[in-house]
Amino acid sequence: MIKDRNKKPELVRALLLDVDGVVVDSIDDHIHTWQKAFKETVGVEFDLQIIRLTEGMKSADVARQILKYNEKLVSEEEINEIVRQKHSFMKKIELIRINPHTKELMQIAKSRGIQTVLVTASNKLRVESIANLVGLDLIDAIVSAEDTTIGKPASDPYILGLEKIYCTPSEAIAVENAPRGIDSVQAAEIYCVALTSTLNSEFLSCADKVLVDPLEISSLL
Repeated sequence: MIKDRNKKPELVRALLLDVDGVVVDSIDDHIHTWQKAFKETVGVEFDLQIIRLTEGMKSADVARQILKYNEKLVSEEEINEIVRQKHSFMKKIELIRINPHTKELMQIAKSRGIQTVLVTASNKLRVESIANLVGLDLIDAIVSAEDTTIGKPASDPYILGLEKIYCTPSEAIAVENAPRGIDSVQAAEIYCVALTSTLNSEFLSCADKVLVDPLEISSLL
């Protein structure tokens, strides 16, 4: 354990999990495909750390952040093409790698009667493939990119996740690995655990608790 603000819910009824960086080990694939899409579409190279910092946002919003950091102006059509290329490259190269410790955490949650929700900016088809690999019996609901107009860092994805299982923010714990995701959790007034799976703890200090191993979260359930 790295950090603990000692504010966890007294009764936990729901575990809400971000997907990339929490359920699956995918950051290298995302970095590679974003890099390739930008280079081939608009000829832009960028600091790859941006991908780690913006992870969890909708793809078009990630593209806009990269363009903003690079002071590059392009049309919405070009942004859409960058995103299309990125998704196409990802579909071709990604070998989904489930985090075994997160799956074990989900099994523990199920054994204790706690509902689990996946909350992600990934498209529905991809997250359903991931859910199938994890085991549908361990997942009670999914929030994907298509389910909300406004994505992370707004609260909308996590609020919808709670609504799907009829749970209140005070009865939930959410797990994230990137700043914009943490912002989304806290905007929804949910206790937030951050994992150092893709970023050092210094980038995650706004979370209520920062941990290294997903299995450590089981002590909170």
